[in-house]
Amino acid sequence: NSRSIALPFLIAGALFSGNSVAQSDPREEIRATIEATQIAIANGVSPAEFSRMLYSPDIIEVGEGLQDPTIGIQGATTAVADHWASIGPEGLKNCELSLADYPGVFSETIYASFVVLRCKANPPKVMEAQNIRCLYVWKKLPQGWRVAMFQWGLGNL
Repeated sequence: NSRSIALPFLIAGALFSGNSVAQSDPREEIRATIEATQIAIANGVSPAEFSRMLYSPDIIEVGEGLQDPTIGIQGATTAVADHWASIGPEGLKNCELSLADYPGVFSETIYASFVVLRCKANPPKVMEAQNIRCLYVWKKLPQGWRVAMFQWGLGNL
């Protein structure tokens, strides 16, 4: 559809628009956001609170095997709850989200990066370890960096 065709051009325009003054890489701020979500998970955060910590209200998610994108924070919260249920109550504690060491592409308000979610096996729910590779597009909001768009698939980077 035309929306999916135009999307890469919109992202590129957002990433490379603005002045040519050197911007500081927001990677450490983004790592802090990810670490805060990991701590919250260890403390029993709900899917709704986790989603508010990580995603912008207008999040768009496209995933391997999904027929349609998930749009909006409510859809993302449902997707988070479904994923957490699929790996079992203790499985979530065996997962780690991390920012890949590759440099990101960024402007003052947008940052594109690779992120990896690694989950250890958690029988009987998850029989083998899972690696999920993601492309995250972060947006700078008043409350900090939040994921505005992401695409995920199974496997390593």
